[in-house]
Amino acid sequence: MDPSSGKLLAIADQEGFVTILQTDRILPYSVRLDPGGQRPRAAWEAHKNLVHDLCWAKADSRLYTASGDSTVAVWDTSCATRLATGVEHQLSVKCLTAFGPGGDLFASGSRDGSILVWDVRLPGRRARMADGSSASTLACVWKAEGILSLSVTPQGDRLLVHCASGPHLLYSARAPQSGALATFHYPPSAHPANNRHKWFIRTAFSPDGTAFVAGAADSTAYVWQ
Repeated sequence: MDPSSGKLLAIADQEGFVTILQTDRILPYSVRLDPGGQRPRAAWEAHKNLVHDLCWAKADSRLYTASGDSTVAVWDTSCATRLATGVEHQLSVKCLTAFGPGGDLFASGSRDGSILVWDVRLPGRRARMADGSSASTLACVWKAEGILSLSVTPQGDRLLVHCASGPHLLYSARAPQSGALATFHYPPSAHPANNRHKWFIRTAFSPDGTAFVAGAADSTAYVWQ
């Protein structure tokens, strides 16, 4: 859902399409198979492979997409125009999240285990922070498993990373290359070594950024503070 008005819903699918629906109108039964229903606000082919994740930015004028084709893309939502493509990941990009003033910065996580921080103001380059340092790819010990989820605090200062076989790791969003600030381990009953069906899928911070919730594959939600 777009953060500004709360009326626009962006939907991504396995065929690589992105569809924008206006939720204050009658929603179609299917965005692709209901010609007699309400027409989407916009729809376009964003990638030639499935889109794993997307997020709004810059007062809803931009949309970031993460795809199975190993790329991330930046879109102008007013005309469905691709403004930039990120090609640094080697495998499918599973998740992304925007942060920073106006959402100019975003982080993306890939199945190859890498996390990249991007700055849309610097086309073709990785993000360069205010202190002049470069936010390079994080070297993750769980590369074989890859990154499942990325979340940023509402304040935009902390980045929470989750991998399929590891704990949740908290980084400085503006300097992730400096290493993890905190580690949040699985409850014993939920650790993949004990129950592979309890892997965590997505995480989200509380409005004040002091706690986060993780949804697991067994339909259980876990909360950390």
